[in-house]
Amino acid sequence: MMADFSPAAATRRILDAWVWVAGFILVGGLLGWLFHSLRAPVYEARTTLRMGIDYTRTGWPNEIEEDRAIEVAGFLLTSRPVLEKVAAAANAEGLQISPDDFLRSLALERRSYTWLLRVRHAQPETAAHLADLWLQTGLQTLEEASGHAFQAEHLRRHLSGLEACLAQAGNSEPAGGICSIQTLADLQTEMAKVGAAYQQEKSASLGVSSMVLFGEGEPATVPQAPALYGRAELMAAGMLLGLLLGIFLTSSGLLKKIRRSGAATTAQSG
Repeated sequence: MMADFSPAAATRRILDAWVWVAGFILVGGLLGWLFHSLRAPVYEARTTLRMGIDYTRTGWPNEIEEDRAIEVAGFLLTSRPVLEKVAAAANAEGLQISPDDFLRSLALERRSYTWLLRVRHAQPETAAHLADLWLQTGLQTLEEASGHAFQAEHLRRHLSGLEACLAQAGNSEPAGGICSIQTLADLQTEMAKVGAAYQQEKSASLGVSSMVLFGEGEPATVPQAPALYGRAELMAAGMLLGLLLGIFLTSSGLLKKIRRSGAATTAQSG
């Protein structure tokens, strides 16, 4: 069989039967659309959260620093603590959903300095409510983390001042009177205390930078029509399968045999 196969002849058969190939592609696309229409409808609610950079406090950071600060703050919206808080708030209102289920139903998309929060659910009102809960919980978490970031920055500057005092104390005897710290031992004790407080605040900031500003966000609206998730992919898959089937049937000559068999059967029955 393989020895008798001719690529040129197979190509001619495909070109001669291009209408059939196109028909297989069309049927495959229609089957994909039909399969998608049989699936349960899913609604998507959207809300947005705008962020910015406070240049009056941080100066003019480069684009990489700005981009990283916005990315870290945005990804905090999908962190485990936020997901657990949203699920707990929803469960308290009678909406049974786990953090993992909520994670599978959401999508987070960045558009420059704006984050788009999307939530999918079988009920449109529930999708909108979950999106609002996510926005409120995420914004509250960001504000708390930002407060810790501000405090960490203040402690960092204070610690830098104490380190400068320590350098002066090393070159002066006695150490009393330097930076209002009476003794070198007191200075070292103060540095240890401030350093521990700085590390604690830094950890509580969850990586959020003190340069990032947060807007109030926009509440979600109840979606009026189901989302078309997967329809294009299913139609494309069906069209691809139809194309492959059409190529196989025409290039192998099976389509011609099937047509002849069908014509013979029709003639006999006539």
